[in-house]
Amino acid sequence: DYIYKDYYFDTKGTILLKNHSAYRLRYRFDETFRYFLYDKGLHIPYSYPIRAEIQFKGPYQKKAGYMSVKETRFEFRNESPPFHLKKDAPPPPWPLPEYRAIAQNGYFKAYKLRPYHELLKITGQDPSLQMVMEVTTQRHRLHIRGENPWGVLPNPDQVFIVTIDIASAESSTSSRPKWNLVEIEVEPDRSTLKKIVELKELDPDSFPYGAGFVTRGITLSKKAYKALQSDRQIIRASLLQHLKKVLKSPPLAMEYKYKRLMKLLNSPSPSVMMDAKAPTL
Repeated sequence: DYIYKDYYFDTKGTILLKNHSAYRLRYRFDETFRYFLYDKGLHIPYSYPIRAEIQFKGPYQKKAGYMSVKETRFEFRNESPPFHLKKDAPPPPWPLPEYRAIAQNGYFKAYKLRPYHELLKITGQDPSLQMVMEVTTQRHRLHIRGENPWGVLPNPDQVFIVTIDIASAESSTSSRPKWNLVEIEVEPDRSTLKKIVELKELDPDSFPYGAGFVTRGITLSKKAYKALQSDRQIIRASLLQHLKKVLKSPPLAMEYKYKRLMKLLNSPSPSVMMDAKAPTL
């Protein structure tokens, strides 16, 4: 289980929302109890978030039974560029006032943030971002494993990731009540999917002495890509069937989180909703 604390930003005219995109500052906590202490104001090393990052996602596109989106992120940790060479990433707790300003102006020291750069393609220069929503999410993650030749360490047999998010959202610009949302997401493991795509898109004619056995790997990867899509739909259909049985009503239509929560926050009264979606690929 993880706790995510997200701060969403947009322009006054919600240009990102209108362009099916989202921009947020995210803090990640590795235990519910640690977050509880932090949220109550006990800011000690034990309660600090374990990660901070700025993300841009967009544009979201709806397809047959799933959604696809491109994501760009800037992570404040030694394992990620540009800090991976000198190991000089800023340490936690990454104070909100300071990092909120970083997200809004798009710079960290001499670095221009790639997520912000992608955002400018939609908003234009000097977008005057404001924080529009604060979301606290408790995430439960399940892994569906299967032995395969494309997997990479540390989880070579990980094929699908199923996440169950219990989110609480409140507006940063109004005093409307909070909304609670339960969302289920099914996505292929990124590392496994990346290797499958890389292999299936190889050109056999580009090898100087012939593709040889590589041709078999290309063919198998193309079949695996189709199989992933089929399996995803099977998992999604099973989830929907079970949710309808348990809830005695159909889940909400598929939508991405930022748009759904912004719509709910502008609704007349709070409620508890259920959603099932199967994104990516």
